[in-house]
Amino acid sequence: QIKEQLMNQRFFISYRSQVLFENIQQYYTQNISGLYQKALDHRLAISGMPCGLYYNWDEKTGKADMAAGLPTLAEFNISDTESVSIPQKLALLTEYKGENSKSGIAHNAMDEYMLDHHLVNQPPVIEEYLTDPSKEPDPTNWVTNIIYYVAPKK
Repeated sequence: QIKEQLMNQRFFISYRSQVLFENIQQYYTQNISGLYQKALDHRLAISGMPCGLYYNWDEKTGKADMAAGLPTLAEFNISDTESVSIPQKLALLTEYKGENSKSGIAHNAMDEYMLDHHLVNQPPVIEEYLTDPSKEPDPTNWVTNIIYYVAPKK
């Protein structure tokens, strides 16, 4: 099920890089803990669950331009991190349940929805990881919100 809704402005602290597809999970895991530590060191309030932000997915090179990110309440300036600000805009949301590496089916559904409704994606695509794998070891129970910011196709 895909919902269209106006999303409020969002802010993130992030580490961004070009990552080989097979290294995405490792990159995310290694960097998310560092972001929590940076936020703690700088008394930066985290306002939600950890996220993957995807700016480009290049099948030819096998690389994603992506970021590990934590939502924050406001913009900030902390060295060695990137501050991401996404203005209020229309988004598509769907909830995916299962192992993160198999979420392609949900992304394909979003692509079809955009095609059917004459919408284009405005990166980043956000995967908001609602389940902590250390607390829920069964991947079939993991829940991820997938968010695509969109605009009408011109």
